[in-house]
Amino acid sequence: MALAFLFNDFILFSVLGWMYECVYCTVRTGHWQNRGFLFGPICPIYGVGALLILCASLYVSALPAGQVPLWQLGLLFAAGSAVLEYCVSWGLERLFHARWWDYSDMPLNLHGRICLPASVLFGLMGILVFRYVLPLINAVQPGLHPVLSEGIALGMMGLFGADIALSVASMSALLETLEGVENSINAKMEDKVQSARQIPMKVSHASEMARNAVSEKTVDTVLHAKNAAVYALQRRHLRNIQKFAQKGHARSADYLRRFLRGKERGK
Repeated sequence: MALAFLFNDFILFSVLGWMYECVYCTVRTGHWQNRGFLFGPICPIYGVGALLILCASLYVSALPAGQVPLWQLGLLFAAGSAVLEYCVSWGLERLFHARWWDYSDMPLNLHGRICLPASVLFGLMGILVFRYVLPLINAVQPGLHPVLSEGIALGMMGLFGADIALSVASMSALLETLEGVENSINAKMEDKVQSARQIPMKVSHASEMARNAVSEKTVDTVLHAKNAAVYALQRRHLRNIQKFAQKGHARSADYLRRFLRGKERGK
């Protein structure tokens, strides 16, 4: 029965913590904020903190009255909340690579996981819970029937376990999807990098081909010009030869006519 009472306290303070988180973040941002890691209206870290305060109250109640001042309890609750908050933030980030709160914009923060103002606030809330809320709950719980208390605890335990299973499964599926997207992006970026690294080789190859093409075209042009010059020179020589032959035949015919005339005169 004591375990049922403890678990019911855990669920109660987890729900109250979820309500506080939602109201605070909604007022701060001006938009509705559904806080918490799980699907249901529950923040287990507040339930764990409440159980730690309950343990502290049992320790204090065993001491002589007035031996532990409230301000010392406030410091104890603030330090305990800081350790709990840091460990939970670190564990969630290691498991799911995500943060559910970040105090990076707050003064005197440590890695964005905890900060002095939030720890002081939790210390004050711990004093309120220790001084007023827990005594009220301890006064009400004995009036509940043990079977009813255990039934509530079993029902809440079933819902809480199902919520944890669904939340972890959804986060695992989301992580697999994100990892797949990340791997795809990395593969595409690697292809781009390799393509970029091959650009100098492609440019060099293209330049070499262009030089070869220009060289071949230049050689063809030179050969064509040379052949044209040779052909023109040959035609010129042929014309000169033809002219010389024509002039030579004319002179020979003239000499022959003169010779024949001279013969006729001699007779």
